[in-house]
Amino acid sequence: MKIGLIGCGNLVNAIIRGFNSKQPKSNYQFYCYTPSQTRAKELAEAVGGIHCQSLEECKNLDVYLFGFKPQNYQEAIIDLKKVIPEGATLWSLLAGVSSERIGGDFLDNSVIRIMPNTASRVQSGITLYYHNDQVPQKAVNAFVDIFESVSNVYELESDDMIDRVTGVSASGPALVLEIGVQLASKLVEYGLDLDQAQEIVRDLFLGTGKMLQHDLDAEKLKEQITSKKGVTYEALQVLNQKNIGEILYEAIDAAYKRSVELRD
Repeated sequence: MKIGLIGCGNLVNAIIRGFNSKQPKSNYQFYCYTPSQTRAKELAEAVGGIHCQSLEECKNLDVYLFGFKPQNYQEAIIDLKKVIPEGATLWSLLAGVSSERIGGDFLDNSVIRIMPNTASRVQSGITLYYHNDQVPQKAVNAFVDIFESVSNVYELESDDMIDRVTGVSASGPALVLEIGVQLASKLVEYGLDLDQAQEIVRDLFLGTGKMLQHDLDAEKLKEQITSKKGVTYEALQVLNQKNIGEILYEAIDAAYKRSVELRD
């Protein structure tokens, strides 16, 4: 299967390099293109792909992965329409650009909308996707094959559901890291140096993540850790009094609202 990578930024690089490290002799041929040339050439050399110096060299492929900046979409489709053949499947990583919109612009092509998160860079990501019934099963299978090499893959029922879940799956790492920043800051206030504080918070996250791998019920784990009237209980009481749940809900709703604004 011939796959065109239209845009070869950090995330596309991480996904394709991660896949290639696990399946270096796959049946996929990657055609790498960026207007600036450099990243495309580097990626092609790294994965045994083909460096396309122009979009003309990306004609008549089976799949096209849109990995460029979403704000460039309207301009990019002018040239893409000239090279993408009828029947090719489009894989879109473009945040805020719905599969319906892309399908309307490329009437002769099927579309899979994809939303990976940044942890795909370390092969521990989350990838959401949605497609309609027009997408050939072989294109779906190829997408899953490649993206499962760097993430857990979840199929959702609509574009709108992707926009809703993105507030957790894609924005979630930043929300979790913000908590980490504040925890480390408090440890520094108590007298630790910054490096040591950051190491402790890092180990906290890694250890908690490993516990969740053994037991997916976070509420149950929290109860096991918390002794009545103990140290952890008092800390949780403050969070509950400040209504941390409502704060997080508002943050996730704000992310969804912004996704809808970008989509519209």
